[in-house]
Amino acid sequence: MTSQLNVDAIVDKAGSGGTNVKIGNTSTYVSDGGNVTQNTVQGLAKAWSNNNMQGTPAFNDSFNFSSITDTATGRQKNTFSNNMTNDDYAGGGIAPVASTGTAYSSSMMTEQQTTSFFSFMSVYVGGSVQTIHDFPNVGLIIQGDLA
Repeated sequence: MTSQLNVDAIVDKAGSGGTNVKIGNTSTYVSDGGNVTQNTVQGLAKAWSNNNMQGTPAFNDSFNFSSITDTATGRQKNTFSNNMTNDDYAGGGIAPVASTGTAYSSSMMTEQQTTSFFSFMSVYVGGSVQTIHDFPNVGLIIQGDLA
């Protein structure tokens, strides 16, 4: 027989507000349409960052990355704080470019990914010209399984 707990709020023992809730890696949630369940833990981003590649590389903000190494112009290596299970995770991102009246774009390409780091190259595309470029705001997201 399964049990069900129905509550309006979960708070700490003192009743003063929030509390820590731990969920197992087999926890599921019901889809928006109510027909499918998904694994909660597998659906979470395992690492993300917004990097400044100009000058000395730095995180504008980040989660589960401990350091950045500038390997060359437009190239960075981000080291995980907590390693991934394997190197089959998905990593991607964007280096946004804005310019008044002119359409430009950018792309980010994976150079190497291991269980302990993710390295990439960022490319600036303007018309027929493509150059490897250091951007001030590079967004990176990693999805996969933590070790």
